[in-house]
Amino acid sequence: RLFPRRNRFFTLAQQLCGVMPADRSIRVLDIGCAAADLLQDLQGRFAAVGRNIIPLGIEVSAHLARLAHETCAAMGGRVVFANAVDGAGQFGAETVDLVIMSSFLEHEAQPLVLLKKLHRVLSADGIVVLKVPNFACVNRVLRGGRWCGFRYPDHVNYFTPATLRLLAGEAGFEVSQGMLDCLPTSDTMYAVLRKVAVANAECGISAGGLRKAA
Repeated sequence: RLFPRRNRFFTLAQQLCGVMPADRSIRVLDIGCAAADLLQDLQGRFAAVGRNIIPLGIEVSAHLARLAHETCAAMGGRVVFANAVDGAGQFGAETVDLVIMSSFLEHEAQPLVLLKKLHRVLSADGIVVLKVPNFACVNRVLRGGRWCGFRYPDHVNYFTPATLRLLAGEAGFEVSQGMLDCLPTSDTMYAVLRKVAVANAECGISAGGLRKAA
């Protein structure tokens, strides 16, 4: 493809390349990984910049988990068949460098419990990159109950930049968002979560204009 499709998760995750040794594989955990399509895409993108990843996943569908495990095992990784909270508990402390949650956290009935478990498995320099519907967007105000972000009964949580920051803070994370990651005109928003102690020590690290969420 002449102009490869952009991947915001990869763009945000690239900051890990600046803090992790070049010869160290990046352990990537995708929560709700489905058939591991995103993990495959990230593997190719990291490989293109000379970095190797170990793809890991958690998937609640037995069929998709089996397909994803076959894909990830071929790349040196694995997929756990479980819900997100139980699945996260199957990974050891500080055994993951990058957690991906693509349109997942709004589906999780225990978001705080999950984030606390992810705090345990995340390495000291690791990050969580997530995408959720933006409850603070203009479109939600204008369309009311017809807003595309309302998907009953699948979506059980809704976040604004402020409430996401509060939730993450309770789990021991600090949130960073770029100027384009939480536009009031966008129905979705992205965020990067770091462990608080690391975030405070690395406040000068900025990838793509990252800043603390306001």
